[in-house]
Amino acid sequence: MREIIAAADTDHRWRLGEVVAEPDEDVGTHIHPGEPEAIIVLEGELELHGSHGVTQIGPGDVVFIPPDTEHGLRTPNGGRWLAIWPLQPRQPGPRYR
Repeated sequence: MREIIAAADTDHRWRLGEVVAEPDEDVGTHIHPGEPEAIIVLEGELELHGSHGVTQIGPGDVVFIPPDTEHGLRTPNGGRWLAIWPLQPRQPGPRYR
């Protein structure tokens, strides 16, 4: 991950970074209590996992994840995206425990 806007620049609330993932990497579902997250896909495909199932997203897609919304992702063939995410500890999502 390459940090573009550091936590120190946002009073330690969130940061913006470029994420590069290898094929078959994943992030288990989780919740950011009271905070949103956003993803802009630059390359590759991502499977966005959530309480309503799995959605495929790809280059040019922008995803806004509202606060308290269960989400996770997997990169079947690798990928690169920009993400804005909160710094407070995330909580595991109930779907894939």
